[in-house]
Amino acid sequence: MHSTSSSEGTSSGQSTLQIHIDELSSLPLHDTIQSLVHLLPELTTSITPTGERLVTHPTYEGTGKLDDLGALYLRAADRCTRERASFKTRLLHISLDSMIEALYASSQEQLDKGLEDGTVHLPPRLDGGCACCNGEPFAVILSGFHEGNALLFWEDEYKAFWGEEESLGGRYGLGETWIRASKEQVERAMAREEVNVNPIVHFPSTSIRSLWYHDSPLNALFNCNIFSMPVFTEYAASSRELRVLPSFAPPLPRLSPRFTRPEGIEKYEVVIVGAGPAGLMLHLLLARYGLNDDSLLCIDAKPGTLKSGQADGLQPRTLEVLKSLGLADEILTDGCHMEEVAFWNPSPDKEKVIERTSIVPDVAVPARFQHEVTIHQGRIERILETDLLRYSKRGVQRNTKLVDVKIDEAGDAEFPVVAEIETDGTRRTIRSKHLVGADGAHSVVRRCMGLKLVGESMDHIWGVVDLVVDTDFPDIRRRCAIHSPAGSVMVIPRERIATGDYLTRLYVQVPQETPPEESQKPVNGTTAQSKGDTRARRSQVTQESIFRHAAQAFKPYYIRPKEEGAVDWWAAYQIGQRVTDNFTVKDSKGINRVFIVGDACHTHSPKAGQGMNVSMMDSYNLAWKLAYSLHGLTPSSAVPGQSDAVVDTYHSERHTIAQELIAFDRAFSSMFSGKIGPSEDGVEGLTHEQFLEVFSTGNGFTSGCGIEYPSSLMVDKASDDGVENPIKGTDYLSGVLRPGRRLLDVRCKRHADGNRRHLHDDFLSTGRFRILCLTSSDLLDPKGVSAQVLTSLGSSVLPRFPPNVIEQVVIHPRLGKTFMWQDVPNELKKHSEMRFYSGYALEDVYKIYGVDETRGALAVVRPDGYVGMVAGLADLERVQEYLERCIRTI
Repeated sequence: MHSTSSSEGTSSGQSTLQIHIDELSSLPLHDTIQSLVHLLPELTTSITPTGERLVTHPTYEGTGKLDDLGALYLRAADRCTRERASFKTRLLHISLDSMIEALYASSQEQLDKGLEDGTVHLPPRLDGGCACCNGEPFAVILSGFHEGNALLFWEDEYKAFWGEEESLGGRYGLGETWIRASKEQVERAMAREEVNVNPIVHFPSTSIRSLWYHDSPLNALFNCNIFSMPVFTEYAASSRELRVLPSFAPPLPRLSPRFTRPEGIEKYEVVIVGAGPAGLMLHLLLARYGLNDDSLLCIDAKPGTLKSGQADGLQPRTLEVLKSLGLADEILTDGCHMEEVAFWNPSPDKEKVIERTSIVPDVAVPARFQHEVTIHQGRIERILETDLLRYSKRGVQRNTKLVDVKIDEAGDAEFPVVAEIETDGTRRTIRSKHLVGADGAHSVVRRCMGLKLVGESMDHIWGVVDLVVDTDFPDIRRRCAIHSPAGSVMVIPRERIATGDYLTRLYVQVPQETPPEESQKPVNGTTAQSKGDTRARRSQVTQESIFRHAAQAFKPYYIRPKEEGAVDWWAAYQIGQRVTDNFTVKDSKGINRVFIVGDACHTHSPKAGQGMNVSMMDSYNLAWKLAYSLHGLTPSSAVPGQSDAVVDTYHSERHTIAQELIAFDRAFSSMFSGKIGPSEDGVEGLTHEQFLEVFSTGNGFTSGCGIEYPSSLMVDKASDDGVENPIKGTDYLSGVLRPGRRLLDVRCKRHADGNRRHLHDDFLSTGRFRILCLTSSDLLDPKGVSAQVLTSLGSSVLPRFPPNVIEQVVIHPRLGKTFMWQDVPNELKKHSEMRFYSGYALEDVYKIYGVDETRGALAVVRPDGYVGMVAGLADLERVQEYLERCIRTI
């Protein structure tokens, strides 16, 4: 249904419906909400040819703006919190949730149909901003951020009403905390208030932020002149109040029908099993990309986040990703930065026993963060989960374990994954389109799907301990690799804890005290008997034996726990490297239905600091591909019921990395467990130079900055097959553009305001593709290649794809003179006003990226920050062809 104008109405040109909508905002809060309760059910939606959302009502003349109603509804929820509204008013407001959602769902369906049949044409966004970040009602409501917001209480209110009772999450900002109650909690509190002789009093806050509304009854209560001071006439956009709330990541647009949970069996689009770092990363990203609680479920058998032990190190690439999510600041502030590695080896002087032979940078490759960070895994999980609760009311469903999972297409071909789960002893069956196993090395998902970890274990037992140490060893706050005559030790400095002390992690080689019999040693792989022998040997390792071997390895220095209770955690493990052959399981149509990520599909030793990093990067790779497919944004997803080539690349890319990880870990662990120098019987061992070379050459991989994905649909390495390559040089680790590698961060100066920025800050993890245009030196020539390309990109290429899915970032070389906006193509400012940079003011970006300033280049950067393809500046056809392979056109 299409309407020609939003100004339809009476003969005087005024819509009585719009007048009524405008008047509602001046009513007291409860009256505003009550009026909406009467108004919304009678409304019918329509769309103008320019995409404006309108409503009509049988009682009123003309049309009204749906987004004005949406803004009124959202402001009313905010007022419920800030005015400390009664329970009755809050419950009345949440009764509007389903009504407003139905109106927007109807208007979105009409808009999608109009865009498809060509009767609707959306004008370009002039501000270059994101609708959701700007608080525009249609984006907020369609993304599900509206639901239950009237049940947010000030922290002191919540505790007064419900004490420490579990909540549905919270919201933080401006130094304040608001906690979300459930509908059931509010109903109970209201019932209690109605029968109580001394009813609950809603005390006003002394914070000025709770007294924003001039018509609030608090004005009379305080009788304060500040609230009656005269003001000049002013105008405020309807979304203004939304902008003071903490910002949200903008969801991806959805071209596929919006998912609504059907009656009967519990169904989801995605189920995630496991809420460690990999599972939480995937859950958070999918929620940010637009999957709500109806669409997405994450379960975990544990009651909460990890409290001790396990992974603790974050590599530079992982830090870059967390920064792009806005989650790195606490980690960088409170974590321990490992800047250097010290190597200690046997000394020729027998009295010295060991000596420091070298100190090298811990990270020897270019990166935004030139260091690792160690911090408790539970802390990282808490940071991820706290952010998740901004997008998900439910968060992780804990105390819930997976019992069984299978693919049953006969029962429901659209939701073929059947999972049996158990929560607090109660079992239920759920169905989903996809299920992801992030449930660790002992994965139930992997076992149920018949996938096996293939590899072998080394004959080395290690002990690991986290403690506050007392030692005279000079490098205890550096990462250290110690090869002593008594064995090997790795020192990992950890973060400061609440007592003010600093933790240290020690990996200590534990020599075999009861070596296995020859008949028990595996010939190929691992036998059941050898597994039993390994368990027996591990069981002999104690905390005392770990410290005994550590004391021998550190001689002539002493090392011990600082005091009783200084040991935080310890464990024993055997080094093993294994990987599954497949990271996905497909149905009969070839559609990937079950995925595994993290330790569920690869295991290795912890000493290279890869486990948590590679696991989270598995999820980082999968999340945007899965979201694009579900949102109907991939070419394959335009036709339901067929395999998706974009999603297929998850296995090909991450399995390749897992195999490289296993190969590196096997070499590194073998060398670390060996001895430096000749043994007592004169046999030559490993040299320090050999070990250092393995460490240094592996730095690109271990840092995460040197990973390269193989050629595929998503990685176009056409230049390897003879297509002209505009990039000069092969030092890809130092930043030369290369398809399959991550885009190196550089420092740039923005043209619009002179802001000095990291380029990565324009490549945030919002699920967007970016076209990086490095213009040539002819930019100021209206007939030059640069001007023509920028005009064509903005007018011809970008409009072919869904709005807000592709962003444009432009860099210019030294041009010989200053210039103004009128000197460059209009399309440049329209699409890249705040993403247009000097490529020479701070760093020589063209040299770093291997681009000739006189020729320029184009690069497409994927949503995960990896370069998908590189082309000559004038080769727009190849760029468009690449994008059409990845993104559905409109």
